Amino acid sequence: MELQKDTDKIWEWSQKWKLEFKTRKCHVMEMGKSNRRPMWVYKIGEEIIMKKGEEKDLGVIIQDTLTPERHINGLFASTYKILTNIRVVFTYMDKSYDKI
Repeated sequence: MELQKDTDKIWEWSQKWKLEFKTRKCHVMEMGKSNRRPMWVYKIGEEIIMKKGEEKDLGVIIQDTLTPERHINGLFASTYKILTNIRVVFTYMDKSYDKI
C-alpha cells in the first residue's frame, strides 16, 4: 500500500495548493498476471482510480502484458494507409505531365 500512501500525499498537496486532479484521467496499470499478487484499489481523495490494460504515452502504446503487439500493429496500419495513398496518387498521374 506504499503507492496509496504516495497518492494520499499528492492529494493532500493538491488540496493545500488548491489544485484539482481529474481522477477520470488517472489510471492504474498492473503489470503481469499472478494469482498470488494482492489486488489493491487505489484512490485519489475519495474517488477510485480506474484500472486499465493499456495506456498510450508519448505515442507509445504500453500494455499490461508488456508485449509490443498493439503498438506495432498501429504503426503498420498507419504506414499502410500512407503507402496506399501514395499508390493511388501515382496510379492516376497523367503521362503527359512528364513533358512539362
